[in-house]
Amino acid sequence: MRWGLYPRLAVSLAALLGVAMLTLGYVLLAGTEKTLEGERLAVAHTLARTLAEGSVDALAADDYELMERWVSSVLPEKGYAYAYLSRPDGIILTHTQLDKVGHHVDSGYPGSMPPYDFSTRYNNRPVQETVYPVTVGNKHLANAHIAYYLNQGSLFDSEAAFRLLGLLGLFLVLLLAATLLIIRRHTRPLCQLTDAITSVSLGTERVHKLDPRLLRRTDEIGALAREYGSMLERLDTAYEELRQEEQRLRERVDERTRELSLSYRELETFSYTVSHDLRAPLRAIAGFSQLLLDDYGSSIDEDGQHALQRICANAVRMDQLISDLLSLARVNRQTLQSVPVDLSAMAREILDEFRRQQPERKLEVHIEDTPRVEGDPGLLHIALQNLLDNAWKYTGKQEITVIRFGVYNAEAGSFYLSDNGTGFDMRYVDKLFGVFQRLHNTEEFEGTGIGLATVERIIDRHGGTIYAESEPGQGATFIFKLPLAGH
Repeated sequence: MRWGLYPRLAVSLAALLGVAMLTLGYVLLAGTEKTLEGERLAVAHTLARTLAEGSVDALAADDYELMERWVSSVLPEKGYAYAYLSRPDGIILTHTQLDKVGHHVDSGYPGSMPPYDFSTRYNNRPVQETVYPVTVGNKHLANAHIAYYLNQGSLFDSEAAFRLLGLLGLFLVLLLAATLLIIRRHTRPLCQLTDAITSVSLGTERVHKLDPRLLRRTDEIGALAREYGSMLERLDTAYEELRQEEQRLRERVDERTRELSLSYRELETFSYTVSHDLRAPLRAIAGFSQLLLDDYGSSIDEDGQHALQRICANAVRMDQLISDLLSLARVNRQTLQSVPVDLSAMAREILDEFRRQQPERKLEVHIEDTPRVEGDPGLLHIALQNLLDNAWKYTGKQEITVIRFGVYNAEAGSFYLSDNGTGFDMRYVDKLFGVFQRLHNTEEFEGTGIGLATVERIIDRHGGTIYAESEPGQGATFIFKLPLAGH
């Protein structure tokens, strides 16, 4: 349901006034309650003083019957708990409840000279007790005690409270009705302008659809209506220009699409040429060079044999470079599939294949069971194989190869792959994922410098990120993030 300005203002104002009236009522009732409590305490003081003054003769004559009559006569029936006289040492002389006579009483402030007041409990109810001294000259004969019940929870129970709340409620209703009438009067023109604006269709209607009375108004609403009319004219002109520009852009997009299609076909032709026509001569060079070494090696001196070996090695390296470049190009062109992929199982399969190829390597592997990710299984296999091949290659000089794979810092979708290999200097980390960028020379570690670039392209195509952390001689850790399956 869509609420307009008027109902929103009405509800907001009603809530605000309601809270204000309730607060005012509470303050008034609380003030009344405080005043009543003060009056009750003043009455208790008067009763205690009356009891003290009227008991002087009875105390002087040790007339306990007269004391009892005084105590019974001074205590009102409604709202008061008890009254009694006690000696200065706390022994009760007479009490409205006769079984208390002779008991010792806690005076509330031991060692203090009355008068004073304190709170206590009587019959499991809170009471306020007033103590007043009974004196003759400077002699302290006894203490007079009067206690009344504290009326808890009576704030909203009394008849006066209901009358006050009823009066406040009536005032609230009248105030709210008057305010709503004022709001209604001032928001009606704004509603009319809103209806006119929503009824106008861009490019088909004009300002004459607005109510002329709105245009003649001299307040902010009239200014808004006139500005809206001018805005419609400007928008109509801009819309026509926009349609013309859209047509031009559509033509340019069509032209660029044709150019891209042509470029793609040329790239496919180039890839085919590189894959077949260029690699065939390289393989012929490598093959004939190796044939010379095998069949005529004994007839060639040491320098010639070394030259032929370098020709073979560079031809093989060039063939590998071409293969890696074609793989990188296919990564960019291949259509992504989206299925759940178990990276842990994939890593175990790849490492098992490495073990079969080099069974003599001492290997320590720690692969956690990680949550499945959403992605293309073929491309993710290429990325993970390149990362593990990188770890396998750069730990080749270690006595024991240690490779770890798992969830990074318990963060959803983040994984790490670490090794105990040669590592690298973090000053050159920006070159790590570049094409043909290598941080170690070819004689020390073979490779083309395309594997990590391929990994980054694959991770990026899946909407993820990858970075590396390392120190020379301390191994390397690759941290990458991929979307989890089902998220």
